[in-house]
Amino acid sequence: MKKSGVKKNNLSVGILARPSEISTVVKKLIPKLSWSDDLVIVIDNSLGEDKNYFFPKGVKVYFRRLKDDYAAQRNFLLRKTKNDWVFFIDPDERFNSKFIKEVFEKINQNRYRGLMIRREEVFLNKRLKYGEGSIWILRIGNKRYGRWEGKVHEKWVIEPKLVGRIKTRITHFGYKNDIKGFLEKNLIYAKIRADELAVKRKSSIALFFLKPIFKFCQNYFWRGGFLDGRPGLIHALCMAFYSLCTEIFILGKFKKSD
Repeated sequence: MKKSGVKKNNLSVGILARPSEISTVVKKLIPKLSWSDDLVIVIDNSLGEDKNYFFPKGVKVYFRRLKDDYAAQRNFLLRKTKNDWVFFIDPDERFNSKFIKEVFEKINQNRYRGLMIRREEVFLNKRLKYGEGSIWILRIGNKRYGRWEGKVHEKWVIEPKLVGRIKTRITHFGYKNDIKGFLEKNLIYAKIRADELAVKRKSSIALFFLKPIFKFCQNYFWRGGFLDGRPGLIHALCMAFYSLCTEIFILGKFKKSD
């Protein structure tokens, strides 16, 4: 088999963070990334927060306004990395040594241009393996072969036939026991998503009802969310709420323009 030019530490790591997340990044995430020779952090300074943060030596830090466009923020970060292969991880995500070992094994097979992963969602103090937790997302890739698209719930677009999968999951601790925070964040995402979709389509009374129902059925039944018990049910309802809010915001935009 042809050997890859990718060495173990030639994988850049990219982190998008808000000022409120910097302490977590420095104390809990960066110590787990010592294997990387290129760590890039882009901080959203939309509110003009104090920039006096202290990072370990060698970490590259940039301040850039998010402007409700996560894909643009990630593409900006890609341009600041020195390696071709980049691993994107969020401040509230964690991985174990088995995960990163599998990542390097896949990269060194020299067969892929991207690698998809799955997350275990910690919600109401339970690890969710189904529903949204069963979705494959592309977070590791060769930046020469793709770019991020979508203002929110953005996707790294790389030719599907050239994308592999990592079996070991990472863990997402976003809202382990905070339904209120989860709903508030979904409201923010729904507004951004509505602004993006309103350029392409209008909403309707039918979509107003059908979209949330479809989203709930998709996560709770088809993706097996019911197997996660009560937390799985509540998580599916929250995601249906996100779909409902998105349609409400789209309707609101067209009502204003009429």
